[in-house]
Amino acid sequence: MRAQNTVISVGLFLALAIVVGLFTSLFEARPGEIAAALGSVVGGIIGAMGAAVAVYLTLQGQRQEEISKVSSAIISEVAELCKAPMGQLGACLLIQAGAMRVPASHIRYLFNMPEPVIYPAVADRVSRLPRTTLVVTFYTQLAETRGMVELLSNTGNPQELVEFGMVKEIADLLISQCQLAQLVLSSSPVPADEEPLLTSKRRIMIAQLEQQLDMARRQIPDAQSFRDQAAQ
Repeated sequence: MRAQNTVISVGLFLALAIVVGLFTSLFEARPGEIAAALGSVVGGIIGAMGAAVAVYLTLQGQRQEEISKVSSAIISEVAELCKAPMGQLGACLLIQAGAMRVPASHIRYLFNMPEPVIYPAVADRVSRLPRTTLVVTFYTQLAETRGMVELLSNTGNPQELVEFGMVKEIADLLISQCQLAQLVLSSSPVPADEEPLLTSKRRIMIAQLEQQLDMARRQIPDAQSFRDQAAQ
């Protein structure tokens, strides 16, 4: 929008300058000179408008290219980062079923959440992406999970075995992260120039997320994230 306003302002300034110059020169001009002046003015206006349109189209093309690159980068990172909450949700389901016994001292390792790299670098341009709210919420919840894990690690008995009740809130947050990742990956438009590898990865992760969410829905159907989704 700022670029568009700049182009419009430049165009108006040029047009105003041409008009002022025209009226100034017409006061003492002869008929032939007036015709020549009018021709020059018309040509100048056309040239100025053409230049403004060219600048506008160039800026629009650059903006679209930037959005496409940022979108592809974010989609790629979401597809990679969602592996962590998906695997950790699986661990929670195993703990609930009694198939995994983990001491509380290992919680920080079991729920280790990788730090995003791309998102902090493009955070100022995320507002231009489709489904911005989903993207921002996904990354925000990753940080929230790290905080919950840190709190649990520092307050629990290191020798105590982890019970599902201890990680139930984390499991609910992981469900939400998987839901968000699935929505981001499935609802974001696929650019025409997207690499086939990323397109394939996107499709695979969507299927794996759905499978993990189905398992969680069967084991903990009363999770708040599922109730919130049903209410929407």
